[in-house]
Amino acid sequence: MKIALLANSFRDGGRCLAGIELDEKNNPVFVNNRPRWIRPVCKTVHEEVPTELALDVSLLDIIEFEPIEFITSQHQKENVLIENKPFKKAGVFSREHLPALCDNNRQKLLFTNRGKAVKEDQLGAIDYSLSLISAENFHVIEKSYEDKATPQIRGGFKYNNTDYDFPITDPLFLYEHYSGKHMPGETKNLFMTISLSAPFENWAYKLIAAIIH
Repeated sequence: MKIALLANSFRDGGRCLAGIELDEKNNPVFVNNRPRWIRPVCKTVHEEVPTELALDVSLLDIIEFEPIEFITSQHQKENVLIENKPFKKAGVFSREHLPALCDNNRQKLLFTNRGKAVKEDQLGAIDYSLSLISAENFHVIEKSYEDKATPQIRGGFKYNNTDYDFPITDPLFLYEHYSGKHMPGETKNLFMTISLSAPFENWAYKLIAAIIH
């Protein structure tokens, strides 16, 4: 199986990788007018990919792996079990192809609502947990909480004329932010992978799993 890697984000115990399946000519696979997302997972506590395997691959890499079986769940229907082995890199996916993969013209709202999360009992009505979008007016928000020593880094943006802000779990972007290398001020537009988390206290939260700029 081969995917264009569009997420390599933090997950409890390791990383969450995801991407769009490619055919033998490295063209995206579409099903029901949407690109087919694949999330490789391992037999680990949280189905995370071990960090040491994820460090060798980057966003837009074309990676190959042997699928064992599809293990879809109510909240994540794209999951494919893989062995804990290094990924094979087979090239780089062109950024020029990203606009055709975005959901802006397919999904008016992100995961059916304007909020920050989806109720657990509503997840069965949503058949996807990953979405590539073209976002406008992106800016970083540092949100402080009394029970946390450091602020949570969130991304605010506009999608189809609706304003959102979600936590950022993209390790490279967070590193650039903390080291002062991230883009200053507000950015007109960029690509982002939005993911739904596992349910927590009856809610599945929306996350910015990758920022491609």
